[in-house]
Amino acid sequence: NRYTAGFGETFQLCDLRWGIDTTKNSEEESTMKILNVCFDSINRSTPFFVVMIGDRYGWIPPSETEQNIERYGLSYHGQSVTEMEIEYQNIVSADKTCRAVYFFRESLPADKMTDENKALYFNTEMDKQEKLERLKEKIRRENPGRVFTYTATWNENDQSYSTEEFSSVVIEQLENIIGDIFKGTPCLSPEERVINESAA
Repeated sequence: NRYTAGFGETFQLCDLRWGIDTTKNSEEESTMKILNVCFDSINRSTPFFVVMIGDRYGWIPPSETEQNIERYGLSYHGQSVTEMEIEYQNIVSADKTCRAVYFFRESLPADKMTDENKALYFNTEMDKQEKLERLKEKIRRENPGRVFTYTATWNENDQSYSTEEFSSVVIEQLENIIGDIFKGTPCLSPEERVINESAA
């Protein structure tokens, strides 16, 4: 926000799944509620899109939701909601300048994790691992120059990882995108902007 404020704009983050309550819904209703919220957020944010991928492929909706998924222009082939979000963003931003960036986390050290955290951070099914690798390869192939990797340092004592490198990589790339949008426009401090607006 400090950076975009220099161009007289504000920056707002939107997590596609924050605050979605599905506790009172059936599995199919939950699936559609999640997808509705996610795709609506993508519609409002396009062409801006930030994807973060770690060691898990993600949740795969049941095949019973296939018809509902197809009304968004997607074909259901057993993909995760994460992959659907990426496919949907590609559809709705097809005629716009692409502002999507992808961040792949280097694999965490499973040998230093508890069994509980291994299940939390890694795929437990081989087919999901294969789907994850195919998805990452497809993203790399279709988005040259917009895929970045980062390392998260794992703390074996408290079983958590540092996000410091991730934060710096993301901020750098988002500032590059914003700078490109406002190319040729001076980035002013709050004081300079007040002076300019007063003189206008």
